[in-house]
Amino acid sequence: MLSRIFRRIADPPRCLELDRINGTEEQLFFLRHSSKPGQQSSPYPYVIQQRAYGRGLLSLASSVVCHIHVAQRYSLIPYVDLSRHFNEYQDKEYEASLQEPLGNPWQYYFKPVSWLSSQDVLDSELCLESSLGFPSGYPRKMLISQVQALRDIAEKHLKPVDEIERAVAEAYRQLASDGPVLGVHFRGQEQKTTPYHPLSPTRWQIFAAIDRALEQHGFARIFLATEDLDCLETLKARYGNKLISLPHFRTRSPVNAYRINPRGMHRYLLGREILTDTLLLSRCGGLVSSTSNVTEVARAINNGRYALDLVIDNGLNVHHPLFAKYMWRVKRILPSGLGGFSTAAITQYPAIP
Repeated sequence: MLSRIFRRIADPPRCLELDRINGTEEQLFFLRHSSKPGQQSSPYPYVIQQRAYGRGLLSLASSVVCHIHVAQRYSLIPYVDLSRHFNEYQDKEYEASLQEPLGNPWQYYFKPVSWLSSQDVLDSELCLESSLGFPSGYPRKMLISQVQALRDIAEKHLKPVDEIERAVAEAYRQLASDGPVLGVHFRGQEQKTTPYHPLSPTRWQIFAAIDRALEQHGFARIFLATEDLDCLETLKARYGNKLISLPHFRTRSPVNAYRINPRGMHRYLLGREILTDTLLLSRCGGLVSSTSNVTEVARAINNGRYALDLVIDNGLNVHHPLFAKYMWRVKRILPSGLGGFSTAAITQYPAIP
């Protein structure tokens, strides 16, 4: 038992072992018959739904990309509906502020992924509904930027609504006013303890990766995306005015921003802020990050255009919730020869076959 645990600490599964989509696995569909029989459309609508307690907006977006790929494989018309099951972004205050309430949180942030409307779906005599997570045949640890077909779908279909697009374009215009920008995503907090999630980088790993990027490409500015106030203050102290970050809501560990309600329209704003950061990261000239849904969506939308793309792959945490709580802390104090964190984990993001 102890030897198995030690081997798992010393040599955890890598995050960047490219996965395949298993196209032969049977896909799970749910049929829905309308109570209003009418003209049946062909091909059938495919309603992408998700159950989303504890899942961030970019996890939902990653799953939607995979389900759009399923729709393409089976010649279905996708429609995203996040109103049917709980998710973290349903916001009654935001709905009340709209002239015409949307009801569907996907439409708070993204344009429709097809010409279908909610009324078209309701009027369809027969439609198919997705499973409530990632589709079968798509490995759980697979990241969407590791498959070219999913990159292409993300670039084409993850389009922000006009209001967010205008704000992102203006923010990037100001960021890039002095020259090329290095995007940095530094995630900590609960990612350090979540079972079978990528292990977060240490501060000195992030420093080493940023310094390497600046030395190799001479970026004029650093754009930092992080939900952690401690991370922001640490990097600001090191890089000073060269580092820029938007005035978004942040917390210190162990406070979870989704379990408090400190401002009006807090749920909506959390989604808007992380989407804004992701879109800005996708437009930067280079990227430094660990692996997460935020940077995987940014990479997918960027679709291989970064001049430099460095990823810190510390491997995956263990499955067991109790051991997962302590794995990051243990590896932080171990020497690299015994499985501790190392600058050897900083690698160029692999080319996509």
